[in-house]
Amino acid sequence: MLSNLAFKRIENLALDIIAQSKITKPPIPVDQVAQKAGVVVTELEIGEDISGMLVISEGGAVIGINSIDVAYRKRFAIAHELGHFFLHKDKNQLFLDKDFLVKWRNPNSNSNYTAEEVVQEQEANAFAASLLIPKSYIEIAMATRQFKNLNENDLFTELAKLFAVSIPAIAFRMTNINYYYV
Repeated sequence: MLSNLAFKRIENLALDIIAQSKITKPPIPVDQVAQKAGVVVTELEIGEDISGMLVISEGGAVIGINSIDVAYRKRFAIAHELGHFFLHKDKNQLFLDKDFLVKWRNPNSNSNYTAEEVVQEQEANAFAASLLIPKSYIEIAMATRQFKNLNENDLFTELAKLFAVSIPAIAFRMTNINYYYV
C-alpha cells in the first residue's frame, strides 16, 4: 500500500497538471491532458483482458485504450496510463495493464508481479483517481444544493455522472480520501 506521503505527492502532481491545463470543473478532459503532455491517445482492439497500454519511444508516447470498453473505463485507462507517463517513464518503455483495479485493492492478487510493478500500478491508480476526481472538486460539489440531502446511492450516482466515472470509482475515491458525506 502507498504511504500517505507518496499518495499526497501523487495527488499534488495531478492537481498541478489540472491547474496547468487550466481546467476548472469536472469532468476532467483526460484526452486534452494527454494531448498537452504530448501523448497520443488511440483506441485499439486489444482483447477483453487489456484495458490500456503506454508505449514510450524516441518518437514520443502513445496510449492505447481498449475500443470495446465503456466511456468511463476508457477515461480511467487514459488517466492510469498518464500516471505511468508522469511517474514512471524513466523506468520503463512499455506498460501493459490488464487488471490495474485489482492490483490497487488486493495485494494477494499480485503474485505474477514484482514488488516494483505492484507499487507502480498502485501509483498509477492513485494518479488516475486524483486526476479524474480531485478532492477539492468533490468538496465543491458536496457544498452545492444539488448534492444536499441525497441518500448514498443517489449521491454516488450523481457524482459519477458529474465526474464521468463509474459509481465504484466515486465510492472508492471518497473512502480513500476519508470524505464523510453524512
